[in-house]
Amino acid sequence: AWDGTPYGEFADLCSRGNYIPKKFFSESLRTVVGAIVGDRLTCSVHGVNPRAFTIIIGPPGCGKGTSEDRIWELFGERWGGLTRAEAPMLWKDPKELAWRSRGLGVQVINPASAPGLAKAIEPRKPKKDETLNPLELWKPTPRVITMSEEVRALFANFANESTGAGLESVLCELYDRSSFTATVTKDRPPVSGALLYSVLGGITKEGWDGVFSKTESVESGFMSRLNIIATEERRTKGTLDHPDFDPLRARLFPLIQDLEANPREFRPAPSAVALMNEWFSSLEMPEGISRARLNVHAWRTALHIAWLSGHNSILDVDVDGGIKVAEYQVKIDRKSTRLNS
Repeated sequence: AWDGTPYGEFADLCSRGNYIPKKFFSESLRTVVGAIVGDRLTCSVHGVNPRAFTIIIGPPGCGKGTSEDRIWELFGERWGGLTRAEAPMLWKDPKELAWRSRGLGVQVINPASAPGLAKAIEPRKPKKDETLNPLELWKPTPRVITMSEEVRALFANFANESTGAGLESVLCELYDRSSFTATVTKDRPPVSGALLYSVLGGITKEGWDGVFSKTESVESGFMSRLNIIATEERRTKGTLDHPDFDPLRARLFPLIQDLEANPREFRPAPSAVALMNEWFSSLEMPEGISRARLNVHAWRTALHIAWLSGHNSILDVDVDGGIKVAEYQVKIDRKSTRLNS
């Protein structure tokens, strides 16, 4: 699906000389780019935006951490001598302000509760007689992502009644839209806010089963929102090369930065809509497994492919790629990984 795009090129570069699945890299990049571009890349189809909740499941040493490391290398700040040549579009430090007011760029956060999520995007309280720098203010909406090689801690919060009971429902809301409202409890005041939220995390199969055997997420609809990437590969290499990302940056970064001044909304061609509808209506799922949101996964992928391919609308070929990626979700053993929605 990603052949000929920057995401496919990234996967080719990073998987060269090792056993890490290309999909680890292509879907990681898709997720982070979707978080970076925020609301500058949109689609006329309801529920379709560039964001994703991507979870990589695999044994220790399978490449979960390496895929995240390569993302940081691609988007990290770069220096020319003593001068910073490129500010990072992906950052952890809340003091990094260069991209907040530009409508691009994303900050990494790791919330443990709905109030914690709201607090992470609050503006800094100014000191007495101080006026906040306009660069500190998000424009138009905060753009954040949870990134973790071991994302188990985020999911474990779902079972915590005092701090994380409302977090799962908030994340379900933020998959579909940019606003959330947390429910009130005797120990927690109402919380609401607006932000663009994405997830990229890794977890072992044992960790996954250990977390979700203790929660009700199977019935919540949260699972159907996840873009699951899985492997059973246990072979490893003693040495990993660092790819040269400069040619890829020269191809991808201008596309991203152009969205700052020229936001894009993509509409699907009528034939693309017909193709998606035909596929989804004829999709046969294993007994007891829901097909909920597989069409949304396909449309979100098609949006990325259309943009990266320089198309002016979502074409049949873009939808075909989106269907391929969505069908990967069908082929994963959704029962064994407790993915019933």
